[in-house]
Amino acid sequence: MADIATAIVTRLESQITTPVFPIVADANQALPYIVYRIVSDIPYHAMGEDTADKTARFQFDIYAATYAAMRTIAASVKTAISRYSGTSDTIVVTGVFLENEIDREAEENYNSISQDYMVHYES
Repeated sequence: MADIATAIVTRLESQITTPVFPIVADANQALPYIVYRIVSDIPYHAMGEDTADKTARFQFDIYAATYAAMRTIAASVKTAISRYSGTSDTIVVTGVFLENEIDREAEENYNSISQDYMVHYES
Protein backbone atom coordinates (compact mmCIF):
# COMPACT_ATOMS: atom_id res chain seq x y z
CA MET A 1 0.00 0.00 0.00
CA ALA A 2 1.34 3.40 -0.96
CA ASP A 3 1.61 6.03 1.73
CA ILE A 4 3.20 9.44 2.10
CA ALA A 5 5.86 8.24 4.57
CA THR A 6 7.12 5.66 2.08
CA ALA A 7 7.15 8.25 -0.71
CA ILE A 8 9.16 10.83 1.25
CA VAL A 9 11.56 8.41 2.93
CA THR A 10 12.24 6.64 -0.38
CA ARG A 11 13.10 10.00 -1.92
CA LEU A 12 15.34 10.92 1.02
CA GLU A 13 17.15 7.56 1.07
CA SER A 14 17.80 7.81 -2.67
CA GLN A 15 19.71 11.06 -2.09
CA ILE A 16 21.67 10.49 1.14
CA THR A 17 23.57 7.66 2.84
CA THR A 18 22.66 8.44 6.48
CA PRO A 19 20.34 5.72 7.90
CA VAL A 20 16.69 6.79 8.37
CA PHE A 21 14.31 5.28 10.95
CA PRO A 22 10.64 5.80 11.82
CA ILE A 23 9.99 7.13 15.35
CA VAL A 24 13.10 5.68 17.03
CA ALA A 25 16.47 4.39 15.82
CA ASP A 26 17.59 0.81 16.31
CA ALA A 27 18.90 0.19 19.83
CA ASN A 28 22.62 0.14 19.04
CA GLN A 29 22.61 2.39 15.99
CA ALA A 30 25.89 4.22 15.50
CA LEU A 31 25.92 7.93 14.75
CA PRO A 32 24.95 9.60 12.50
CA TYR A 33 21.32 8.76 11.84
CA ILE A 34 17.92 10.35 11.19
CA VAL A 35 14.59 9.64 12.90
CA TYR A 36 11.32 10.84 11.39
CA ARG A 37 7.70 11.04 12.42
CA ILE A 38 4.53 12.33 10.84
CA VAL A 39 3.31 15.01 13.23
CA SER A 40 0.03 15.53 11.38
CA ASP A 41 -1.68 14.43 8.17
CA ILE A 42 -4.51 16.77 7.28
CA PRO A 43 -7.07 16.05 4.55
CA TYR A 44 -8.80 18.84 2.65
CA HIS A 45 -12.59 18.97 2.60
CA ALA A 46 -14.60 20.63 -0.14
CA MET A 47 -18.34 21.11 -0.38
CA GLY A 48 -19.36 18.01 1.53
CA GLU A 49 -16.77 15.62 0.17
CA ASP A 50 -13.17 14.73 0.84
CA THR A 51 -10.63 15.51 -1.84
CA ALA A 52 -7.44 13.61 -2.65
CA ASP A 53 -5.38 16.60 -1.48
CA LYS A 54 -3.62 16.39 1.89
CA THR A 55 -0.86 18.10 3.83
CA ALA A 56 1.42 16.14 6.15
CA ARG A 57 3.89 17.66 8.59
CA PHE A 58 7.06 15.59 8.85
CA GLN A 59 9.65 16.07 11.56
CA PHE A 60 13.18 14.83 10.92
CA ASP A 61 15.54 14.63 13.90
CA ILE A 62 19.15 14.41 12.82
CA TYR A 63 21.76 13.02 15.22
CA ALA A 64 25.53 13.24 14.75
CA ALA A 65 28.69 13.15 16.85
CA THR A 66 29.69 16.74 16.04
CA TYR A 67 27.84 19.97 15.39
CA ALA A 68 29.51 20.30 11.98
CA ALA A 69 28.45 16.79 10.92
CA MET A 70 24.92 17.46 12.14
CA ARG A 71 24.69 20.67 10.08
CA THR A 72 26.11 18.93 7.00
CA ILE A 73 23.51 16.15 7.20
CA ALA A 74 20.74 18.70 7.81
CA ALA A 75 21.79 20.54 4.65
CA SER A 76 21.77 17.24 2.73
CA VAL A 77 18.23 16.45 3.93
CA LYS A 78 17.09 19.91 2.86
CA THR A 79 18.69 19.50 -0.56
CA ALA A 80 17.09 16.05 -0.97
CA ILE A 81 13.48 16.89 -0.14
CA SER A 82 12.87 20.66 0.05
CA ARG A 83 10.83 21.75 -2.97
CA TYR A 84 10.63 18.15 -4.17
CA SER A 85 7.68 17.12 -6.32
CA GLY A 86 7.12 13.78 -8.00
CA THR A 87 5.18 10.54 -8.01
CA SER A 88 5.78 7.44 -5.91
CA ASP A 89 3.42 4.56 -6.65
CA THR A 90 -0.04 6.19 -6.32
CA ILE A 91 1.16 9.16 -4.22
CA VAL A 92 1.63 12.45 -6.07
CA VAL A 93 3.84 14.83 -4.08
CA THR A 94 3.03 18.35 -5.24
CA GLY A 95 5.50 20.18 -3.01
CA VAL A 96 7.70 19.85 0.08
CA PHE A 97 8.64 22.96 2.03
CA LEU A 98 10.95 23.43 5.01
CA GLU A 99 8.80 25.04 7.68
CA ASN A 100 11.13 25.17 10.70
CA GLU A 101 14.61 24.17 11.78
CA ILE A 102 15.89 24.23 15.34
CA ASP A 103 19.12 23.09 16.96
CA ARG A 104 18.43 20.86 19.91
CA GLU A 105 20.40 21.02 23.12
CA ALA A 106 23.63 19.04 22.79
CA GLU A 107 23.83 15.83 24.77
CA GLU A 108 26.96 14.14 26.07
CA ASN A 109 27.45 11.88 23.06
CA TYR A 110 25.66 13.67 20.22
CA ASN A 111 24.32 16.87 18.66
CA SER A 112 20.87 17.05 17.09
CA ILE A 113 18.66 19.28 15.01
CA SER A 114 14.97 19.06 14.15
CA GLN A 115 13.57 20.00 10.77
CA ASP A 116 9.84 20.30 10.05
CA TYR A 117 8.59 19.96 6.49
CA MET A 118 5.11 20.53 5.11
CA VAL A 119 4.39 17.93 2.44
CA HIS A 120 1.53 18.66 0.05
CA TYR A 121 0.30 15.56 -1.78
CA GLU A 122 -2.55 13.70 -3.45
CA SER A 123 -3.40 10.11 -2.60
